Amino acid sequence: MNISRIVSLIVLLTAIFFLGCSSSSVEPQAVQDSISPDFLLQDDSRIIGAGSIEIDPTTMTANVIPNRTGDFHYVVTGYMGGCTGGCFRFQILDITDNIFTVKLTLENPTNIQVWDVRIFLFNIEGKKILNPDGYSDMYTAVQWIPFLNFNKEDPERVMPAGPGTIDTEILLIDFSGGSNPGIDYLIEAGVNEQFVEPVQIDPPIVEGVFFSNYGIGARIKAYVHDHQSDANVSLDGTPVGLAADLPMYDDGLHGDELADDGIFGSDFIVPAVGAGPNHVTVEAYAEGGWPKITRPVAFKVYPVPEMINIPAGDFTMGCPEGDPYWDNSATDDEKPLHTHITGAYDIGKYEVTNAQFAAFVENGGYLNPVYWSEIGWLILQDGGMSEPYYWRNPSFSGPNKQNYPVIGLMWYEVEAFCNWFTEVTGDNWRLPSEAEWEKAARGDMDVRYYPWGTTWNNNWCNSARDTIYYGTSPVGAYSPQGDSPYGCADMLGNAIEWTNDWYSGTIYTQYEQGNFNPPASGSSKVTRGGVWWVNNRYYLRVSHRWNKGLMDTDDGNGFRLVRDVP
Repeated sequence: MNISRIVSLIVLLTAIFFLGCSSSSVEPQAVQDSISPDFLLQDDSRIIGAGSIEIDPTTMTANVIPNRTGDFHYVVTGYMGGCTGGCFRFQILDITDNIFTVKLTLENPTNIQVWDVRIFLFNIEGKKILNPDGYSDMYTAVQWIPFLNFNKEDPERVMPAGPGTIDTEILLIDFSGGSNPGIDYLIEAGVNEQFVEPVQIDPPIVEGVFFSNYGIGARIKAYVHDHQSDANVSLDGTPVGLAADLPMYDDGLHGDELADDGIFGSDFIVPAVGAGPNHVTVEAYAEGGWPKITRPVAFKVYPVPEMINIPAGDFTMGCPEGDPYWDNSATDDEKPLHTHITGAYDIGKYEVTNAQFAAFVENGGYLNPVYWSEIGWLILQDGGMSEPYYWRNPSFSGPNKQNYPVIGLMWYEVEAFCNWFTEVTGDNWRLPSEAEWEKAARGDMDVRYYPWGTTWNNNWCNSARDTIYYGTSPVGAYSPQGDSPYGCADMLGNAIEWTNDWYSGTIYTQYEQGNFNPPASGSSKVTRGGVWWVNNRYYLRVSHRWNKGLMDTDDGNGFRLVRDVP
């Protein structure tokens, strides 16, 4: 409770005190009209009663101020009316050494569910409350002591619902020091016009993108409104503790209400689950048999590429001069054959699939310029693009093609995906250089033509020479026989793969001299690996180099990812 609210309550109760001492002509509505407008703007809807009590030690009685026949109440709640003798009463049970044992009685005459009943005692003037509820603070500076939650000794801690039911609480008051016997009070409670249950859960928010079996920081964030300080919270039945133990946080929507209203928040980590549509349930319940409040959260889990580590070291890159196997037909840009050195890196075992690329499409990748180069974003906007060119073509994509390579991508789309994937995962993802691609396809032991060796086999990669598919195939469909020595699949055929390097027909001469820096600029990018519609096996070699303009959206253009390693 903030200071402004306390001051407003003092103003309210002072007004009530003096009005309570006036003649019997004072009506409850007149009391309501006298309340500070500032207070009404804050939290008037929770007030169900207010008044003043005089305790008489001689007769051991506690009475409402004369001329008050019942407790003041707001008609909007429809709660406090209809009680015989008043809905709220003090009764002294015992006096021992100036310690008064007082019975507080609150009657619920109508069938209205209430909870979080709070009794605020004012005008204490030296008196001490010896058993204040542990949930509350003592505002001694302004002589306020909130006394909260009826049924404190009862684990239910909730006002029973139903006509005529009565709830009680015992209060110990120390009257030492000759303090005056008057006490003013105000009663607050949550009623059914305001809350559905004593515990509420705001609609949970999915933050981040969930990927299967990958340690990425996506969360289900939920606010729990704990109106009784006893809410138990769980995620899919797994307890995560009391709401009061959850960290409080401010998302800009609740602000200062956090400390006042018992709103607690937590980021729930969802256990690793398989890819596809999923849901979890944030649950909370109050003690005492209240029904459990549940908030199911639907979210999608996306698969992540399976990666293979390629160690640092050298390998043989290019095609031999005058290779008799190809009858000297290898292109000049594959020569000279040379030793090339790379650092260590992880490369995708498979080409990026439709299911994996969907994470980018469905989570704003095409809507946020931060992931795109300036020219890429201009091209995207000029073309009105919001997804890959063949994204809705059932021959290449759709529900039955989730494990097929995503194709039809211009280089700028792949670049944006890598930037986005780096941001949401925290790892550094990129396209391979063409040297990294060739090393992963050929291995580091020999100068082979194909990932599997030196002898062609029509059935070991997806090309037009194979009769199983006409179009793309599921990634890994030709494994393990078509895999490279490192275990990379589909290095030939299926999708042709973008690399990060600018194309130069003479760069291998530089590489042969030990300068392994790729071209700094160019007009096209190197692509590798052949494609599903190629028939000539000449184009289906690990050393063959293609190049394409960066805006090309051919129905074979795909990619595989590289992840930097420390």
